[in-house]
Amino acid sequence: MTIPLISSAETIAELRDRIRRLEGARQKRGEGVFSSGCASLDRLLPEAGFASGSLVEWLAEVAGSGAETLALVAAREAAAQGGVLVVMDRQEEFYPPAAAALGIDLERTLVVRAVRFEDEMWALDQALRCPGVAAALVWLFGQWPGSRPFVAAASHHAGHF
Repeated sequence: MTIPLISSAETIAELRDRIRRLEGARQKRGEGVFSSGCASLDRLLPEAGFASGSLVEWLAEVAGSGAETLALVAAREAAAQGGVLVVMDRQEEFYPPAAAALGIDLERTLVVRAVRFEDEMWALDQALRCPGVAAALVWLFGQWPGSRPFVAAASHHAGHF
Protein backbone atom coordinates (compact mmCIF):
# COMPACT_ATOMS: atom_id res chain seq x y z
CA MET A 1 0.00 0.00 0.00
CA THR A 2 1.35 3.38 -0.99
CA ILE A 3 0.58 6.35 1.21
CA PRO A 4 0.34 9.56 -0.79
CA LEU A 5 2.67 12.34 0.27
CA ILE A 6 0.94 15.58 1.16
CA SER A 7 2.85 18.84 1.09
CA SER A 8 2.84 21.15 4.09
CA ALA A 9 0.99 23.73 1.99
CA GLU A 10 -1.77 21.19 1.29
CA THR A 11 -1.89 20.24 4.98
CA ILE A 12 -2.23 23.89 5.99
CA ALA A 13 -4.97 24.43 3.39
CA GLU A 14 -6.85 21.37 4.65
CA LEU A 15 -6.59 22.54 8.28
CA ARG A 16 -7.74 26.03 7.26
CA ASP A 17 -10.82 24.53 5.58
CA ARG A 18 -11.63 22.43 8.65
CA ILE A 19 -11.44 25.47 10.91
CA ARG A 20 -13.67 27.47 8.53
CA ARG A 21 -16.29 24.71 8.60
CA LEU A 22 -16.18 24.55 12.41
CA GLU A 23 -16.47 28.32 12.79
CA GLY A 24 -18.74 28.86 9.81
CA ALA A 25 -22.02 28.82 11.69
CA ARG A 26 -20.75 31.46 14.11
CA GLN A 27 -19.94 34.31 11.78
CA LYS A 28 -19.84 35.46 8.19
CA ARG A 29 -16.60 35.07 6.27
CA GLY A 30 -14.08 37.78 7.21
CA GLU A 31 -16.40 39.42 9.75
CA GLY A 32 -14.90 40.07 13.18
CA VAL A 33 -11.39 38.98 12.22
CA PHE A 34 -8.29 40.77 13.43
CA SER A 35 -4.60 40.28 12.79
CA SER A 36 -2.45 38.19 15.10
CA GLY A 37 0.06 41.02 14.87
CA CYS A 38 2.47 38.72 13.04
CA ALA A 39 2.15 38.75 9.23
CA SER A 40 3.77 35.34 8.76
CA LEU A 41 1.33 33.77 11.26
CA ASP A 42 -1.65 35.56 9.68
CA ARG A 43 -0.79 33.92 6.34
CA LEU A 44 -1.31 30.51 7.98
CA LEU A 45 -4.58 31.37 9.74
CA PRO A 46 -8.05 31.06 8.24
CA GLU A 47 -9.24 34.50 7.13
CA ALA A 48 -5.68 35.81 7.75
CA GLY A 49 -6.21 36.40 11.47
CA PHE A 50 -8.13 35.37 14.57
CA ALA A 51 -11.90 35.39 14.69
CA SER A 52 -13.32 37.63 17.40
CA GLY A 53 -14.49 35.49 20.28
CA SER A 54 -11.68 32.98 19.88
CA LEU A 55 -9.87 31.19 22.64
CA VAL A 56 -6.22 31.00 21.67
CA GLU A 57 -3.70 28.86 23.54
CA TRP A 58 -0.01 29.56 23.09
CA LEU A 59 1.85 26.39 24.01
CA ALA A 60 5.42 26.79 25.20
CA GLU A 61 7.68 23.89 26.02
CA VAL A 62 10.44 26.15 27.33
CA ALA A 63 10.79 29.71 28.58
CA GLY A 64 11.85 32.19 25.93
CA SER A 65 10.04 30.43 23.08
CA GLY A 66 8.15 33.59 22.12
CA ALA A 67 4.68 32.39 23.15
CA GLU A 68 4.22 35.23 25.63
CA THR A 69 5.29 37.83 23.07
CA LEU A 70 2.90 36.39 20.47
CA ALA A 71 0.07 36.42 23.02
CA LEU A 72 0.76 40.04 23.97
CA VAL A 73 0.95 41.15 20.34
CA ALA A 74 -2.32 39.36 19.50
CA ALA A 75 -3.97 40.92 22.57
CA ARG A 76 -2.71 44.33 21.45
CA GLU A 77 -4.36 43.79 18.07
CA ALA A 78 -7.63 42.66 19.70
CA ALA A 79 -7.67 45.76 21.91
CA ALA A 80 -6.78 48.11 19.04
CA GLN A 81 -10.49 48.44 18.19
CA GLY A 82 -11.29 49.54 21.74
CA GLY A 83 -11.80 47.83 25.05
CA VAL A 84 -9.63 46.86 27.96
CA LEU A 85 -6.87 44.27 28.10
CA VAL A 86 -7.07 42.23 31.32
CA VAL A 87 -3.87 40.53 32.45
CA MET A 88 -4.12 37.81 35.09
CA ASP A 89 -0.76 37.92 36.84
CA ARG A 90 -0.85 35.66 39.90
CA GLN A 91 2.86 34.87 39.46
CA GLU A 92 3.68 38.62 39.35
CA GLU A 93 5.75 38.26 36.18
CA PHE A 94 3.94 40.73 33.91
CA TYR A 95 6.31 43.63 33.18
CA PRO A 96 4.36 46.72 32.00
CA PRO A 97 7.37 48.53 30.41
CA ALA A 98 7.96 45.52 28.12
CA ALA A 99 4.25 45.41 27.24
CA ALA A 100 4.33 49.14 26.45
CA ALA A 101 7.35 48.56 24.20
CA LEU A 102 5.20 46.08 22.24
CA GLY A 103 2.53 48.76 21.80
CA ILE A 104 0.17 47.73 24.62
CA ASP A 105 -1.79 50.76 25.84
CA LEU A 106 -1.19 50.67 29.61
CA GLU A 107 -3.98 53.21 30.14
CA ARG A 108 -6.39 50.51 28.95
CA THR A 109 -4.73 47.57 30.75
CA LEU A 110 -6.01 46.07 34.00
CA VAL A 111 -3.61 43.80 35.91
CA VAL A 112 -5.20 41.31 38.34
CA ARG A 113 -2.94 39.67 40.93
CA ALA A 114 -5.07 37.06 42.67
CA VAL A 115 -3.47 35.01 45.44
CA ARG A 116 -5.16 31.68 44.70
CA PHE A 117 -5.72 29.89 41.39
CA GLU A 118 -9.46 29.66 42.12
CA ASP A 119 -9.65 33.43 42.64
CA GLU A 120 -7.76 34.03 39.41
CA MET A 121 -10.17 31.81 37.48
CA TRP A 122 -13.16 33.61 39.05
CA ALA A 123 -11.69 36.98 38.04
CA LEU A 124 -11.03 35.68 34.52
CA ASP A 125 -14.61 34.44 34.26
CA GLN A 126 -15.91 37.85 35.34
CA ALA A 127 -13.62 39.68 32.92
CA LEU A 128 -14.74 37.52 30.01
CA ARG A 129 -18.37 38.35 30.76
CA CYS A 130 -17.70 42.08 30.54
CA PRO A 131 -18.44 43.66 27.15
CA GLY A 132 -15.75 46.31 27.81
CA VAL A 133 -12.98 43.69 27.80
CA ALA A 134 -11.25 43.27 24.44
CA ALA A 135 -8.85 40.52 25.54
CA ALA A 136 -7.72 38.66 28.62
CA LEU A 137 -4.37 36.99 29.15
CA VAL A 138 -3.64 34.33 31.74
CA TRP A 139 -0.54 32.25 32.37
CA LEU A 140 -1.71 28.92 33.69
CA PHE A 141 1.62 27.18 34.44
CA GLY A 142 0.38 23.61 34.21
CA GLN A 143 -2.82 24.22 36.19
CA TRP A 144 -5.08 23.56 33.21
CA PRO A 145 -6.18 20.03 32.28
CA GLY A 146 -3.31 18.39 30.49
CA SER A 147 -0.77 20.17 32.71
CA ARG A 148 1.17 21.71 29.84
CA PRO A 149 2.40 25.23 30.44
CA PHE A 150 0.84 27.76 28.11
CA VAL A 151 -0.34 31.30 27.78
CA ALA A 152 -4.00 31.69 26.96
CA ALA A 153 -5.70 34.67 25.46
CA ALA A 154 -9.38 34.10 26.06
CA SER A 155 -12.58 35.65 24.84
CA HIS A 156 -16.05 36.19 26.16
CA HIS A 157 -19.49 35.71 24.63
CA ALA A 158 -19.71 39.26 23.25
CA GLY A 159 -17.24 38.39 20.49
CA HIS A 160 -13.99 39.76 21.82
CA PHE A 161 -10.68 37.97 21.60
